[in-house]
Amino acid sequence: MPPKELQSRKQQNKSIKVNSDESLSFPTINILDNDCLIKIFLYLPIKDRMRIERVCKRWQTVNQQAWSDIKELKIPEALNFIESYSVKIDTTERAVEKLLLRCGRFLNKLEFETYFTFRRLVIMPLIAKHCHNLQCLILYLKNHSNSDMTLLFLNLHKLERLKLSVLNRNDFRDVCLKKLTTNSMPELSLSSNSYVFPGTYCGRINGGGAIGIQNMKNLWNLRFYQFYFEADELKLIVCNESITYLSLENCYFYKCINLIANLRGLKYLNLSKVRDVNDSFLIKLAANYSTPVTNDGINAVSKLKKLTTLMISHSYKVTDSALSKFVALKVLQCRYCKLVRDFGAIELLQNAPHLEEIDLSSTSVSTRFLNAACNVAISRANAMPLKIIVSWRLKLIWSRPRCISKSVLIVEWEERDDKDPYYFFDDDDDDDYDG
Repeated sequence: MPPKELQSRKQQNKSIKVNSDESLSFPTINILDNDCLIKIFLYLPIKDRMRIERVCKRWQTVNQQAWSDIKELKIPEALNFIESYSVKIDTTERAVEKLLLRCGRFLNKLEFETYFTFRRLVIMPLIAKHCHNLQCLILYLKNHSNSDMTLLFLNLHKLERLKLSVLNRNDFRDVCLKKLTTNSMPELSLSSNSYVFPGTYCGRINGGGAIGIQNMKNLWNLRFYQFYFEADELKLIVCNESITYLSLENCYFYKCINLIANLRGLKYLNLSKVRDVNDSFLIKLAANYSTPVTNDGINAVSKLKKLTTLMISHSYKVTDSALSKFVALKVLQCRYCKLVRDFGAIELLQNAPHLEEIDLSSTSVSTRFLNAACNVAISRANAMPLKIIVSWRLKLIWSRPRCISKSVLIVEWEERDDKDPYYFFDDDDDDDYDG
């Protein structure tokens, strides 16, 4: 090698060595103590926290303490640190294991957003072992053993909200609800998402699960979706008087739906797609309640398109605007509903061609309503007679038109009883209200 070229190479190597030494002279992140590293790691997303463990053994150890800020975890959303987690089940299991080992003790909420099949069946024991602070647990169950669920419930002492969705009826035995160690849980949701025949493949609440629900003394929100009930189990559930919010969408009842009326404190009841609902059930349900009915409740009942009889007397918060939607009504009893006035009552007369009897005693309807009733009665295509009962006071100021026969319009007056506690009218009431 020529002398000049050799000298040039030596100078180049010397320069590289100097630059390397200078770089080492600058402070690096590793000069920080473990507490500082933990605070830095807390700013990283989950994906990067998992990756930094590959840097060195120290970082791997320190990173175990950098998860205290993770209070909520959604699976599989949190699994973005692995590639194609939906392809290999084993990879998914290991990823979930790693996350729960690191942040499980800090979690308040854990949610599985889809159904998983875990081959090694270690996920439920991991939740039971490491997630003692869980307040909310949402699980989609597929091929899980009842012993795992029992172990899970025995260890979750702080649970406040539990949502279980089963893909097949064999995925969940409701007897494990008896193992819930907390009787203070306020919310429980159970869902069976198979399309099934009643009582065959849908979720079933048996005696053990019913006893577990009965013992949850702080339970106010109870939801079932596509479950099958029989009388013995439903009797136990409705004994829980703390339930005020009940959803029974798409559920099946074997000759026992009337038992629901025993829940006296209900504020919300969802009976969507329940075939067993009929008029007798609704009448019995309403008869057990002394709480004021409002337009919200009446509007909800108006969705029952085949309802022919409605009795809502003494519903002081109901107005006439809620009445016009009941187009199939034959009988309406609406006595002592002071807020019921002419406009909505007249609309009901016009919209309900099969209306036979309407009792508006001690309401605020005026002679305008009676005049409208005359027009409706004579124009009915079916010539069906209409019977109306109104306040005795209107008798003093209204006269029947001669052209209106009693065979098409029957007007009766309520009997005046000054001792009736519901006669709270005074002399200044607006008898001539016209709107």
